Amino acid sequence: MVADSEVDEVPGCDSGLSGFESRQSPKKIDMGYKDPEKQRAYAREWIRKRRQKWFSQNGPCIKCGSWENLELDHIEPEKKISHNVWSWSQQRRDKELSKCQVLCQECHKAKTAEDKIGPIKHGNGGYRLGCRCETCTEEHTMKKRSWRARRRLNNLSYT
Repeated sequence: MVADSEVDEVPGCDSGLSGFESRQSPKKIDMGYKDPEKQRAYAREWIRKRRQKWFSQNGPCIKCGSWENLELDHIEPEKKISHNVWSWSQQRRDKELSKCQVLCQECHKAKTAEDKIGPIKHGNGGYRLGCRCETCTEEHTMKKRSWRARRRLNNLSYT
């Protein structure tokens, strides 16, 4: 057991309880923040640091090697319990994170689209799914032109 003198006070807490006592109590203890926004800011920062530490140890993106905009991707989405893992206990968090990989935002978006609808068929609605290749862009432009022309004809017929 840790002596009370060895435990630091919880930052910003006015309750008089040490961090150890507040974590060990079986009932929920109000953190004692007089300003709820300060309490939320503290919690956000705590979670941000946990997340940042994990990504620095497990990055970069496994597909392109980027360190920018890293995201957590569940390899098999059907086995996903939750994406809000950063406030969980170490053991529970590690179990969930073992089902994940690190991807940058662009690679994650592409993988998610492929998981949901399969591979993109270029020139057949691929632009709508995020593909910006020349074929998909041209097909999208032609559809928009056709839609605008039909809209103009419909608006003229009502006058």
